[in-house]
Amino acid sequence: MTGLRRQSFSDNGRRAYDKVSGMVNLNDIRTLIIRQLGANFYHIPARVKPPAIKIASHNTPSKKQMPDILKIDVYAAVMKFLERLQDNCSFEDAKSEGLDSIKAEKIKNYIDTQRGQLTPYFGDKGKKNPNQYLPIIPKTKQEITFLHNLLKKLGELYQTDRKAFDDFVVILRGASFVSGQMRMPFKDRSQVYRFAQIAVKLLDKKYWQIEVAARSDVKKSINLNQELAQLKQETTIIAKKSTRANSSYTGFLISNTYIVDKKKHNGVAILQHICFLLVVGIDAFTV
Repeated sequence: MTGLRRQSFSDNGRRAYDKVSGMVNLNDIRTLIIRQLGANFYHIPARVKPPAIKIASHNTPSKKQMPDILKIDVYAAVMKFLERLQDNCSFEDAKSEGLDSIKAEKIKNYIDTQRGQLTPYFGDKGKKNPNQYLPIIPKTKQEITFLHNLLKKLGELYQTDRKAFDDFVVILRGASFVSGQMRMPFKDRSQVYRFAQIAVKLLDKKYWQIEVAARSDVKKSINLNQELAQLKQETTIIAKKSTRANSSYTGFLISNTYIVDKKKHNGVAILQHICFLLVVGIDAFTV
């Protein structure tokens, strides 16, 4: 099994090999075996700190099965169910057509047990109502259309490039959200570049915007011009310095944009809403 000669065992210690019984003492040849296998095969892997919220491999849907939450009819049924729960309907009365009882129960139980992690997705309403079920949602016609297109494209990406889909979800879930903007620190710039690379596969570059910002009171000086120049080398998405005079954040600000009557608007909470759906839709449906 080891490919070693008997003499090699004997040379490693007088008790390593019993010539009479033909038995090998594993304790005495341990060092020999480790040396034979090589150091690369015998080491304790370094610990890697995962993102705050991350898809576990056993919770990832099968390769052939697209996450149900990316299907528009399932998404609509889930939102109607959560809205009814929000209106204090009983579980039986809240269930909506297109959402079976098992999945509905998993969604409710997941929100109830993971409410602490999900608080950011409820916004100020969640602070006022400890039993909040309905997340922040896009409200204008343009934003809803935007959301549906993004869900559709994510479903297509899942089928055509699973690695890109997984990367997109993990990066999105590791970000923070404030006022509908996705925020990531400068130290995570490689993830921002990867996110931007995938984002343009989902929607045209004109629908995305990345800003660089720095608080005035940060101890370490931030060269925004350098961060901006590097960002523009990595992506074709519109990149600029934050227009806010006194930014409350240092890092990247990512958002969606669209044009109405020749005026540019930022999509409110679209990415944040997508993130909530992926958290609940993937985790709750697969636990």
